[in-house]
Amino acid sequence: MSVSDLNLSCSGSAARRAVVVDFTRDVDQRPLCGHDIESFRASMGLSRMEFSLAMALVPSQYQKTVCNQGPLSLDREILLRLYQLSPSPSAWQNWSPQEAFEEFYGPLLRSFVLPVHQAKARVMLYRRFTAVMGRSVARSFSWFQGNQGHSLPVRRVLGKLIELASPREVLEAIAAQAYAVRGQDLELIAPLPTLESVSRVRRGRSPKLRLTSPRGEPS
Repeated sequence: MSVSDLNLSCSGSAARRAVVVDFTRDVDQRPLCGHDIESFRASMGLSRMEFSLAMALVPSQYQKTVCNQGPLSLDREILLRLYQLSPSPSAWQNWSPQEAFEEFYGPLLRSFVLPVHQAKARVMLYRRFTAVMGRSVARSFSWFQGNQGHSLPVRRVLGKLIELASPREVLEAIAAQAYAVRGQDLELIAPLPTLESVSRVRRGRSPKLRLTSPRGEPS
């Protein structure tokens, strides 16, 4: 099924400017796009209204998104791959980002005994968590320090994860795949902390020693 088969009006500047995903490749080897949202919806026998809610899209966003042949945003690709893995609605009751972070990375964080090591590990794990959620590292401040809310796509992702037996492993595998098909490496973007990495001392420039003569003139 092609985008033209969706019976949606896909004309407009957004569709014309979209970067076309290589549909000759398997879905596991390319970024997901709006076509994949509509294809999965149809395979599940859901209405567009039902699946727009599942994908955290208002109806006008849904039409625009499924008509766009460019890659989905990372958070929505992760959400769609979670639905493909576990085709059921996202749970109403789910974790907050803080609770999910504790569930996924709390034990690893506490394994670093020295406060200075734990502080560095926390920064690395915040980066890791926001990366696997498909968000920028700047989001960690609003989630963990600013005590601000989180977006609806993130809520949907957390609602899917809470029902899984191994949520961290599933999320990291899906996120790693989403980055890989975009030519990026999750382990380079946001590696897990190790004792070696948190023990590493950053050395700045050595200050230049300015020698002077007894008269105060540069030697």
